[in-house]
Amino acid sequence: MILVISLTLITCSDSSTGPDDGSDGDNGDDSGPTTGSVEVVTETSGDNIDGDGYTVSVGDNEEDISASGSVTFEGLDEGSYDAELSGVADNCTIEGDNPRSVDVTAGETTSTTFTVSCEAKFGALEVTTSTSGQDQDSDGYTISVADQDTNVGINETVFVDSLDGGSYDAELSGLASNCTIEGENPRSVSITVGDTTETSYNVACEATPSPSENEIVAATYIDGDNFY
Repeated sequence: MILVISLTLITCSDSSTGPDDGSDGDNGDDSGPTTGSVEVVTETSGDNIDGDGYTVSVGDNEEDISASGSVTFEGLDEGSYDAELSGVADNCTIEGDNPRSVDVTAGETTSTTFTVSCEAKFGALEVTTSTSGQDQDSDGYTISVADQDTNVGINETVFVDSLDGGSYDAELSGLASNCTIEGENPRSVSITVGDTTETSYNVACEATPSPSENEIVAATYIDGDNFY
């Protein structure tokens, strides 16, 4: 009886223990993500916004970014980085710190926003022409301000942009000989940054007299079939 009991105990013990394969019973992967990301957002408002955008850097990584847009830097090790926005026009300012510190956590995306405000750095001139009378100059005129020449119709409004603040001579040219301008030409106009100055040119044209019969004969020379 004692021998049977002993054999039974040994058998149960072997069955419950099983083979030793060196495993602790946990076959899952606990490595997890080791890098994180930084999203950089730009929001720009105001006048004369820099159309070619900016450059943003996070640590040693650098990307182009539009004036209002976003880029994401991926594969960054955990830690603290400097995020810096550069290439901002001199009439624009960045709100808050620049550069600024951003913390990267593995498996997560950190977001930071650069808010940029821009002020006007130019002024403009609005030029209006009004032409009356007979035999008007149908091909229009030219308005000259600083180094800019702009075509303008006989009854039209045009804008001369990107003018620095200050005083300029504005001159209307290209008029037919039978047309005259009321008032000064050229005339002085004062440009204020961020504003539009207005000036108007009133042009009066007289009927062009038809040449007399004697004038026609005097100006005609017959050479074969050609008339001069």
